[in-house]
Parts: sequence; structure tokens; C-alpha cells
Amino acid sequence: MKELYIVVIALHLFSCELIEDINMGYIKRDQKIYWSNGLGGGRGGSIHIDTLYEADYSSFQKMKGYYAKDKNHVYFRGCIVKEVDSASFEVKKEKNDNKIIYIGKDKHHFFINGILKQL
Repeated sequence: MKELYIVVIALHLFSCELIEDINMGYIKRDQKIYWSNGLGGGRGGSIHIDTLYEADYSSFQKMKGYYAKDKNHVYFRGCIVKEVDSASFEVKKEKNDNKIIYIGKDKHHFFINGILKQL
């Protein structure tokens, strides 16, 4: 029953034209940024939406592979990535062993799944 209430609230907050965006992760609406885990992935899970209070609406941009950034931060799946330079951050799509991965990179580091990796 709790999941039903969450879905009803989500549908109320995010009108029908944004349902596709809910599946994608980041949502820009009413001068706020939200992160959604999607609609349960068809596995009976429930939707979970968090407000990214630290996000700057005017400079916020979605990127590839669950990454996003604004003028102050880089985000991965709705969480702030530590030790990253937002201004130089970019995401590259790589193919490795027939799997596609997205590698985040700034002027000093690189990141896989939002985690800083050493060269």
C-alpha cells in the first residue's frame, strides 16, 4: 500500500509528460532538481525521488551514464562526487569486453561509477 501512495504522489508531482524523465534519473521541474531511481525497473520495486538541494538549477545539465553537473558539483546517481572539478568534467563512453561503461574525467582525475580511480 505504501508503494501505491508513493506512485500516486509522484504522478501528482510529475505530470504525465515527465514519466519518461523519471525513468532517466534526473528531473528538472519548478526550479528544482530531482533524482529518481526509476519506476521499479519492472521488478515490483517502488519509485524513490530525492530533491538535490545543493544543485544549481540554471547551470544543471544531464550527462551520459547517470552523471550530471552544475557550476559547483558533479553528481552520480543523485549523489555529489567528491574531489572533482566541475568546470572541466566530461563523460566518455567506452566499450570494454562488450560492455559499455561511462568514464568521468576532469583535469586531474578519472571516475568510474562516481568513484575516484587512481591512474
